Parts: sequence; C-alpha cells; structure tokens
Amino acid sequence: MPINFAVNYSKELAELVRAGQVNIDYFKCPAWPELVADAQEICQVYVHFPLIVGSGRGTPMNSETKEPVDWAIVETLMSQTDTRYVNLHLSQKNKEMPTIPADTTDPAHIEMLTEFMITDVQAVVDRFGRERVIIENVPGRQGGALRPFILPQVIRRVVEATGCGLLFDASHARISAEFLGMDVYDYIELLPIEHTREIHITGLQIIDEAWTSVLRTAGYPEAKIRDLAGTPLDHLPLIDEDWAFCEWLVQRIRSGEYGDPWLATLEYGGVGRRWAVMTDQSVLREQAPRLHDLIKC
Repeated sequence: MPINFAVNYSKELAELVRAGQVNIDYFKCPAWPELVADAQEICQVYVHFPLIVGSGRGTPMNSETKEPVDWAIVETLMSQTDTRYVNLHLSQKNKEMPTIPADTTDPAHIEMLTEFMITDVQAVVDRFGRERVIIENVPGRQGGALRPFILPQVIRRVVEATGCGLLFDASHARISAEFLGMDVYDYIELLPIEHTREIHITGLQIIDEAWTSVLRTAGYPEAKIRDLAGTPLDHLPLIDEDWAFCEWLVQRIRSGEYGDPWLATLEYGGVGRRWAVMTDQSVLREQAPRLHDLIKC
C-alpha cells in the first residue's frame, strides 16, 4: 500500500500548498478545532493529539491543558478529519514522579512503570480497539522522560501486551539511542518496529551558539536552553546525515520489515509563538518535495 505524505501545518506551508509549490497528502494538525477547520479548506487533515500515558491512572493526560483527556473532543475531531489513530506518548517526568530517579535502572522501577504504561494504554485500547491506537517513542534527554520510558524493550512489552501499534519517531529513536549510549540501529531493532503504523521524520542538529540564539528568540526557557546546548534537537531542517538516514529508513519500509505505515510526516514547522520564529518557508519549499519524492518513488 502506498505511504501517504504529511507535513506539520503552518501558515508558511499553507501558502506553498495553495500555490502548488508543495504537494502533500495531509496536513498534520494539533487538536485545535478552529485551526483544523481552516486547514481542511486547503487539504486533508489528520490530528496529532497531545496525550500522555504512563501514570497508571488508567486515563491519558492532555499535555496542553494539564487535565485528563476529554474524549468528546478527541472523538469529534477524529470524525471530522481523516485521523485514523488515537496517538499516545509514553512519558512521565521526574517532576511527575519525584520518588523515582530520572535515570533509574532499578528493575522494580522498570517493572512498575511498564505496568503503569500497559494499564493506561489498555484503557484506550478498550475504548477504541487496538487497531485504532498507536504509541509514540519519545526522546531521551536531560529533564525529559524517566529512563524506563525510552527503553526499547519496555516499549515492545507495551505494544505486545495491548496489541496497539507503534508511531515510530525516527529522530526520537536517534536521540534516545545516543542518550542511552546505544547504536541507533541496535536501538531501532529492539523496538516493536514491525508494528509501525505511522512515521515521523525531522532534521536533527546539535544545538550550538547559533541555534541557542534562535531558541532564545523563540521563547525557550533559559534552563531548557542550557540543557539542550551541545545536544541533538529534532524538528529542525534536515542535513546530509538526516537524508542518509531517511534513505536507509525508506529502504527498510519497502522491504516490509518495518510494519505497514499508512503515513510518513515531516515534522518541520508549525503554529504558535515558537514556530513563528523557527519556521522557514524556504526550507519547506526545498525539503518537503524532496522528502515527498523519496517516500513516494
């Protein structure tokens, strides 16, 4: 089955699509009803939900509202768009579970958190069916998710226990592998990669002084900038290393070893204060068609 191609919705991208300078199958939109309605006037839309699981409460949390999920909103947006899956992010931070060290390797902690993840994902699977739920691998970095949430064998256990699919974020996998001191290809092979239903692709660059200045202008907190300095950050323009990785990834997808993804998304650009600074229309004009052709050929 051909893979659909999507790009994060942004005003810059919308202009290019209207002008016929960029060809996409879908906009990837946040779960903002007014924005979704505007985007649908231009192109098909699917929604990426800000849902976090892993607390063990049996319900996702909305990372934007900091409240439990409102299923009525989720279901309305799914019915109004071409959204196939309820996507979930496996992530709990130290501030949310202060009794667990961020870098814990304690088997008891790993087992407990794995069961928490399974409990939360299973509740969503029970509501929508396993064929409509996917979990995303998150990036491992200082101040990010507790270490057990990025372990590939844990992610595999959650998928196998609940029957859900994987939203494979390629850049997140590369970041997590480096954070854990693993070879990225070994890390990916340990993921439940054969259950992939959707793929996210971004550029990955080391945050140097030039990028630090951009992040500051975009409104990143100084503490976060300090944590990111000298480390890889995603959602940036693709560079040569990223293109080489994408070519390898597409070959693996075509071989049938990496599941049956319905869509691959370029996660560059977006909406809101941060992306008003960080979205460059010339990057979209050059890189979206190139990635489209790589995926579609």
